[in-house]
Amino acid sequence: MAALLAEVKATWDDVLLVSKNAPDVAKFTKTSDRNFFLNQAGRRFKDNQYDEFTAEIQAYAAAHFAQMAQTEPAGLGPKSSESIGGISASFTLPVLNTDEHWGETIFGRMVKKIRAQAGLPNFLVINPRVL
Repeated sequence: MAALLAEVKATWDDVLLVSKNAPDVAKFTKTSDRNFFLNQAGRRFKDNQYDEFTAEIQAYAAAHFAQMAQTEPAGLGPKSSESIGGISASFTLPVLNTDEHWGETIFGRMVKKIRAQAGLPNFLVINPRVL
């Protein structure tokens, strides 16, 4: 089981508080799962950038990551089409490899709002195909 990183200021109780015990978030009862989401938030949002906002933004980010993890198994997104004859299925691709995913949940939108309150610009999304 992974221990919490030193830069994690939020607790799972903070995550449950900001998410108001949202079922998609509260369902994670294993410490290893909770630490995974908190560590992801700690890596992304460090204390030296957010000062008094650190615990809050980490809690919202961990809730966002937990809710985003509710996609279909194997990291596939929701099913976008299905065929019976000839058997076919299509899935949307998850957007976690870009910063566009922050708009996908209410918790992610709160992360963006807190960034603005902390005086930081919104996330910059760079399309590597045009570089």
